[in-house]
Amino acid sequence: MNVSKKVLHESYSNTEVLLVAEVVKLLVSGLLVINSAGHSPSSIGAVHMSDGTIETWNLKRLLLLLLRGRKLIVLVVLYSISNIIPFFAIGQIGAAAFTVVMQLKIFTTAAFSTLMLSRQYSSTKWRALLLLVIGCVLVSSPIINAGRSNISSVEGGNSGDSSPEMVTGEILGLLATLLQATISGFSSVYFEALLKDKDDNTTIWERNFQLAFYSIFFLCAMTAGERWIHVDSSLALSTAGDNEGFFVGWTALAFVLSLLQAGGGLLVAGTLKYADAVLKCFATAVSIILTSILSFFFLGSDIDMFVAIGYMTTVLSIFNYTLDHQQLPQPTPTSR
Repeated sequence: MNVSKKVLHESYSNTEVLLVAEVVKLLVSGLLVINSAGHSPSSIGAVHMSDGTIETWNLKRLLLLLLRGRKLIVLVVLYSISNIIPFFAIGQIGAAAFTVVMQLKIFTTAAFSTLMLSRQYSSTKWRALLLLVIGCVLVSSPIINAGRSNISSVEGGNSGDSSPEMVTGEILGLLATLLQATISGFSSVYFEALLKDKDDNTTIWERNFQLAFYSIFFLCAMTAGERWIHVDSSLALSTAGDNEGFFVGWTALAFVLSLLQAGGGLLVAGTLKYADAVLKCFATAVSIILTSILSFFFLGSDIDMFVAIGYMTTVLSIFNYTLDHQQLPQPTPTSR
């Protein structure tokens, strides 16, 4: 996306990319749900016919899935809040501080895994998580340095001037970022709990279908709002600007990005289903490294000593976590 925006200067809305991605997820998941009907252990949407047979290959299955997907509304609300918080937080404390504090989502994910899924982590694994936080911060150091230089340039003529309003804003920004990290950890573990609930036979494709459907409503509202509200933030999703109407400035690359976003969303659900939310944090860290390396080759970004140390620290944390074979009691997750 950075190549598309910064090099090719394409003007499509990122929110519309997310919207199309959710539509793709909805269609793919819906087709797989219908195709697997009769082979799936899920009873959701099963229609009892007058002759005693059970018919599942129809749209009633999908409609009943949506009616029984109320638990996913919690996730959609959380995702909606987490899409709004960065705009406020970055405006108060800057992108540098936001990037650093947000790495606490690794700890919040592990904490909620312990509280909600009764998982136990050894001291070695907690140390690995700490190393992962440090590694992510170091890899993100170019963003941090850029944020500091921007702050210095803005405050150059106002050194030592800190009004009570600014202090209050910074405190609120910090609290908002902590809330964002907490929501990130909770939502990942909550979705994992739904996917692994042994008392609920809803399949992973059915969950993806439900989540995509409810997410589309929020993204439609947000896309419409972009026509009227200009978001001034370095991490803004994108705004209408001088464009009028919907899907203005779209290119083939924008559609490819939507497909990649949809595929990534499906893979996240698979990761939570067959691995866990903490391992997803490690996968995210690896993606940050790959993004940094690709940015070096295609965008001319620098890889300094701190970034290189971040690479090694992240890899070390992965080995620390995965090679720890200390057995701790792992109670079965409770039904939800």
